[in-house]
Amino acid sequence: MKPSRKAVVLSLSTCLLASLVVIPVGGQQPVGQPDTPDGTKADVMFVLDITASMKFAIDGVENGLERILKKLQTAGLDARVGLTVFRDTVHSKQKSPNDKVAGIQGDPFTFKFKNGFHFTDNAKEYKGIVSKIRADGGGDIPENSLEAMKHAAKWPTRKGVSRIMVLITDAPPHLGSTLKDRIGDTAKALVQYKYHHVYLMTMSNDRATYEQIWTKGAGVNGVWFQLATPPESFAGILDSIIDQAIKDLKKKKA
Repeated sequence: MKPSRKAVVLSLSTCLLASLVVIPVGGQQPVGQPDTPDGTKADVMFVLDITASMKFAIDGVENGLERILKKLQTAGLDARVGLTVFRDTVHSKQKSPNDKVAGIQGDPFTFKFKNGFHFTDNAKEYKGIVSKIRADGGGDIPENSLEAMKHAAKWPTRKGVSRIMVLITDAPPHLGSTLKDRIGDTAKALVQYKYHHVYLMTMSNDRATYEQIWTKGAGVNGVWFQLATPPESFAGILDSIIDQAIKDLKKKKA
């Protein structure tokens, strides 16, 4: 029997509605969903110094990843993690011999995962990438940290997600007459890409410099943590950062 015109219209409307709520491959949120964090989802970008002195931190992130994801998931958060690495391109143009093995194609560099995005909930894949990274290079003491944070902020996240950035470095950013402007540019990028939670794990001498990226009036804040090199100490600090992030997201949800 030939369907009525009314039935056809209803069928087409249903199909159109369904097309608007389908979640594409990779975990992106439905088209048209408001980009307002509700405290239930988090995309966490680690910005990691991989110069010669940072082997302990590379190992710490690799060894602690499953624990981090479990903490977030136990807290009821739909969480994914990303990774941006940096060394020093200002004073040292020479690439590390390990870059090709690790798949690092620039400085700074943000990894893309098999899902086609820069964030994943696949701990095995993430750990596999980190395991190939070797601490190497660095040139002088200051590193490419501000540029790395700015670079890390721009990659697409899910909509309606809390965006978290964790900086881990034992060095200050490059100093000089451009420092104030570069801090300002980094802060603007964090605001533009809605990274409202930025946690810092640095040396105490560099704390005041890095805390300038927080722009409380624009909603970018965080907590500073003292970097420590022993594996058990580093693991404890990493746990404290994630605990703080969960606490802050619960406040947002409330």
